Amino acid sequence: MKELFMRGGKLSHSKILIILSWVVATIWGSIKLYKGILTDDFVSYYLGAFVLNVIGASATTAYRDKPIDKPFVSTRNRDQE
Repeated sequence: MKELFMRGGKLSHSKILIILSWVVATIWGSIKLYKGILTDDFVSYYLGAFVLNVIGASATTAYRDKPIDKPFVSTRNRDQE
């Protein structure tokens, strides 16, 4: 359970924010569903927010981990040319 809130041995504020926002949005959506006022717009915003979050997190991780400090090393074998 602790891994849900930790990243690299430290408390991850972004993970906590994502989990808490999901809880709030789910409770809000459940109340709208119970009252019978749930709309297609709400469902699309609800799903879109979390899908965009996953895409954004993956993109920023890929950008952060890109090897900009390392010089370009060719993997081509020059003896075979």
